[in-house]
Amino acid sequence: MSSSQPEAKVDVLIIGAGASAAAFAWSIADTRMNVLCLEQGDWTRPSEYPSTTMNWESDNASNSNPNYRRNAADYPINCDGSPIAVANYNGVGGGTVLFAGHFPRFHPSDFRVRSLDGLADDWPVDYHLLSPF
Repeated sequence: MSSSQPEAKVDVLIIGAGASAAAFAWSIADTRMNVLCLEQGDWTRPSEYPSTTMNWESDNASNSNPNYRRNAADYPINCDGSPIAVANYNGVGGGTVLFAGHFPRFHPSDFRVRSLDGLADDWPVDYHLLSPF
C-alpha cells in the first residue's frame, strides 16, 4: 500500500491516557521524541458527565453500576464474586474522569511486609493500634 505521506516514527508509545500516562507524556513533551498516546474511547464533553444534571443521583438510582454508560468504547465488567465493584472508564482521562474513591481497609499483614514478604519495611505501628480509628 502506498501513501503520499511519509511514515511517522514513534519513539514512545503510551497505551491509555489516564493520570499516570498523561503525566508521563507531559514530562517528556519537551524532548525531541515523537510520543503517541493511544486511548480506548473518545474525549468526553463535561456536559455529558452523569453528574451534570440536578438530580443525577436519583435519576441513576435504578442503575448504580458506574460501568454502565452506554458509550461506544464501554464493555460489561463482571464484578460477581468480587468484594469490590471495579469502576472502569474507557476514554481520554481514564480514572481521572471516573474515580470511585475505593480505599479498602488494611489487613494486619499489610503492616508487616518486610517480616512476611521481604519487601519494603514494616510499619512502626501495627494494625491493632490503628484499628479503632
